[in-house]
Amino acid sequence: MNRACQRFANDCDGQLYNMMQREDSKKTQELAEASRSIAERQLIDSRAMKDVALDSKRIAEATRLDSSAMKTIAILTMIFLPGTAIAVSIPSNTNAVISCIADSAKDNLQHELLLRRWT
Repeated sequence: MNRACQRFANDCDGQLYNMMQREDSKKTQELAEASRSIAERQLIDSRAMKDVALDSKRIAEATRLDSSAMKTIAILTMIFLPGTAIAVSIPSNTNAVISCIADSAKDNLQHELLLRRWT
C-alpha cells in the first residue's frame, strides 16, 4: 500500500506540475503578445515622431526665410522713412506752385499764338 500511495502522490505531483507548466506557457504567450503589441505601437509612434521632426525642420527653415525678409523690410524702412517724413513735414503749397506753372504755360502759349498771327 505504501507503494500505491507513493505512486498516487507522484502522479498527482506530475499532473500538478504539468498544469503549472501549461499555465506558465499561457502566461508566457500572453506576455509575448503584449510585448509584440507594444512594439508595434512604438513603431507607429516613432514614425509619427519622425514626421513631427521633419515638419519642425520645415517650419524652422520657413521661419529663417521669413526672418530674412523681415530684416530686408526693416532696412528699407530705415533708409526711406526719414526722407519721407521730412518731405511730408515741410509745408509746401503745391496747389499754388501747380497753378503758377499752369498760368505760365498758358501765357507762353498765348504769346506764341499772337506772334504767329502777327508774323
